[in-house]
Amino acid sequence: MEYKTSQRHAVVLLILVGLILSGCDLFSDDDDEWVTRAIDRTLTGEGVPAGECQGVYAGWAQIELSGTGEGPPFGSSTLTATACFNLATGTFAPGTGTVVAENGDEAYWTFNIELNLQTGAFTDSGEFTGGTGRYENIHGTFTGAGTMDIQFDESGQPVFPIPVTEDIAGVVTYRN
Repeated sequence: MEYKTSQRHAVVLLILVGLILSGCDLFSDDDDEWVTRAIDRTLTGEGVPAGECQGVYAGWAQIELSGTGEGPPFGSSTLTATACFNLATGTFAPGTGTVVAENGDEAYWTFNIELNLQTGAFTDSGEFTGGTGRYENIHGTFTGAGTMDIQFDESGQPVFPIPVTEDIAGVVTYRN
């Protein structure tokens, strides 16, 4: 009799574990599915001075980039980014940005820009670090190449706003 009781307990325990595990699917939400998407975007915008940087980059100009983007995975979107810029050397410090997708959800990223001050050609690379809504835990990387149409006044200072165009590629993962 003792053996049968142990078997019953084991069977009951297995049934409970099975119910718990299968019950997990009952509580899942399609919105919780992770998707990985390619980034294939074209960005246009402009850069304007937004004050002076502090700390390690004191004396550098803070540049705010703003514009619009088109293409997956954010659709038609707006974006803003900020980085410190050394006007004498054309060097950018690491920056941060936000893209606002068609539905209002935001994705945040960090980036590094390498600029050829003579031609205005640049490359950048970055990483997505979070966001809101479906992009709350977004992660992924991107690279881009573009131009900054930098014009200089008679004293050698850049004329603002500086038009910017860029093509971006990469991969991101987020909740669908």
